[in-house]
Amino acid sequence: TAPALHARRFAAHMATAGPAAFPGPLVTPADLLSKGSPQVTFIDGSWHLPTADRNPEAEFAAKRIAGAVKFGMDHVADQDSSLPHMMPSAERFAACMTELGITDASQPVCVYVTQGCFSAARVWWTFKIFQHHNVFILNGGLPAWEAAGGAVESGEPAAPTGSGGGGGYPVPPPAKFMVAADEVLEASKGIKGAGSKEQIIDARAEARFAGTAPEPRPGIEPGHIPGSINVNFARLCAEGDVTTFRPVAEMEKIFEDSGVDLAAPKLFTTCGSGVTGAAVSFGLYMVKQAKHADPEDLGSYLYDGSWTEWGGRSDLPKEVSQEA
Repeated sequence: TAPALHARRFAAHMATAGPAAFPGPLVTPADLLSKGSPQVTFIDGSWHLPTADRNPEAEFAAKRIAGAVKFGMDHVADQDSSLPHMMPSAERFAACMTELGITDASQPVCVYVTQGCFSAARVWWTFKIFQHHNVFILNGGLPAWEAAGGAVESGEPAAPTGSGGGGGYPVPPPAKFMVAADEVLEASKGIKGAGSKEQIIDARAEARFAGTAPEPRPGIEPGHIPGSINVNFARLCAEGDVTTFRPVAEMEKIFEDSGVDLAAPKLFTTCGSGVTGAAVSFGLYMVKQAKHADPEDLGSYLYDGSWTEWGGRSDLPKEVSQEA
């Protein structure tokens, strides 16, 4: 079958992959600018809520890390879904990577975002679920890069050049560590009814979780998935700076103080549309990696449809409270 053939070809492609370019998934400008640092492909993964009135493509043209390519979250996505920027098929992911000039599934890739942007982890997660493990996030994003003296450029970007020789990006196996509404519903029922040890972690702001603040998209009911825990993704970031993740020890304490059981048999993450949920998943991954977990075990499962799907469906249960 086609998926089996793709899997064999992908495995053969990855058989010659070298070690990871950096020891951990979070890198600093100093890591990237130091003498002898590995060559990486920079990807601008900036994306904004519809209410933000910002254009990430225009901002990319105005200023970007020199040589970077633009990852369009709504382009590298399932074009047939009515929900925003749902994960693409393995075939579409491969085609989009080829468009970006990335044709080697072991090529070191560094994702960054612009000031005030929180989508880096979603782009990182997209690479990871398709088994492109040599992917990193630039902590502090473009502002940190500029402050460290990293080169930037502006104007119409040059056409991407291939990173892996002839041919296109190999089609990876189907994505793992993603879940749909039905699996989350079963987990919710288990948590509320039978005392299941699984946990659902909602990354939205406290007021949205409680149902006291309006949703940014029309037609979406307020509230949260019954039995879920609220860990606002911004708490995992530096005060007032969502481009910078906190140290691992601080993230671990935030999770523990919020009631997250890092040893739970299964952790689900959710948010508004699968973006900041990936930031919580990234934080969980960082904490588990510090405990020497398997680097290919992402440690949590992202509910892609998140509240845009759940809150828009009348057949799914919802909780509203005055407490986050």
